[in-house]
Amino acid sequence: MTIAVFDLNDCAIGHGSNTDNWQESPGFALLEGDAIVTGHKARERAWLEPQRSFQHYWHQLNLSPLSSHNRSARHHADLAYAQLQQLHQDSQQPEEVILAVPGNFTREQLALLLGLIKASQFKAIGLVDSAIAAISSAPVQQNGLHLDIQLHQCVITRINVDGDIHRISVEPLNDLGLKGMMDSWAHHIAEQFIHQYRYDPLHTAHGEQQLYDQLPKWLNDLQSSQQTTASLDTAKGNFNLNLLRDELMVSSQARLQRLLQGVDKFLEPGDCIYLSHRLAQLPGVVDALNASCHVLSEHAVLEGCLQHQQAIRSDSEALKFITRLPADNPVSKPQSSTTAATSEGSANPTHALIGHRALAIQSQLGLSLNENGQLTASPESNADLVLAINGNGLKLHSRPGVEVEAPSELQAGSVIKLVGKPIVLIQVES
Repeated sequence: MTIAVFDLNDCAIGHGSNTDNWQESPGFALLEGDAIVTGHKARERAWLEPQRSFQHYWHQLNLSPLSSHNRSARHHADLAYAQLQQLHQDSQQPEEVILAVPGNFTREQLALLLGLIKASQFKAIGLVDSAIAAISSAPVQQNGLHLDIQLHQCVITRINVDGDIHRISVEPLNDLGLKGMMDSWAHHIAEQFIHQYRYDPLHTAHGEQQLYDQLPKWLNDLQSSQQTTASLDTAKGNFNLNLLRDELMVSSQARLQRLLQGVDKFLEPGDCIYLSHRLAQLPGVVDALNASCHVLSEHAVLEGCLQHQQAIRSDSEALKFITRLPADNPVSKPQSSTTAATSEGSANPTHALIGHRALAIQSQLGLSLNENGQLTASPESNADLVLAINGNGLKLHSRPGVEVEAPSELQAGSVIKLVGKPIVLIQVES
């Protein structure tokens, strides 16, 4: 029997039964006659038809009447129900589904969600906190904070790891969602088009829709480059703009600073920061969180749910909300580089953590930047940086001319930077 996973984050609701058929659907809905269109098709018309478009129905899942409605849609719950049916259809109609839900959902919203599922043609067999599910599939697990972004807010989840990974607390950061970030960047880009071409893409519905359609691609380009070309098709021809990453970041600096303040408020010494792929994809976020940062894969929630489906599964009608899962890859609590260099019996690192990958050092590990600016393992003979274990501990060797920042003594918890890219040294318990 096929089991699918629905990761109910309205930025992009993940759904599928394996990594090959995993898809994402944004939390947008559009009223079309007496029907409800959801996902990408709804987003592609959201700025063309704003009076019939909705994007708060997951964030505000309730039974309050809609300002505009039809025979199929009276309230937000109807819109959520329509998208659940579309997710089921797009996932090849599985009989059973595991629901991964953000920790900010209230009890009332969880009850309403389960009511929608009971009215559906599929059965929910499990309900789990999406942050816990994601971390349960990570190659390393330790105490820390899980950061994720939704359409209208960010969510910080504190987790502790002993024999299990368990949720301690959840803190929503309101008005720090992807939609607000996108709006800031869209207005910045519009101002550049006005300055260069005297053309305001936000002045017409067509121009606004086109700008928001292209924005994700431009942001993706700016992940690995300092600039990209923003191009819009207008009545006067094709307008091209040189979009600079640093200038774009200035427009969202206030929002990013609020996120950092929220993290600082809850961060404790030795914490690992688990960053969802959604948040890590936004330019400037990983650089700003210059700490022990672990970027989770886009399939982290799916893999965690499938790996621990027996712990998540419930045979009763009243599903238990799972906020604790087994820790399969716990690591010793990391120390700051300052503490590690001065403490007796400091832990010797066994792995180098790069994003969501933990690479075994063994006797030697070579690392280099590829053509896309990403850190990868490489043969020691031509690597930019080599980590080598000898009788005196871990030593670092770098190629002449390569920019490397590292503490004088390398211990578990130390952070090395290769051309600004962080490499966190950790110890994985055998």
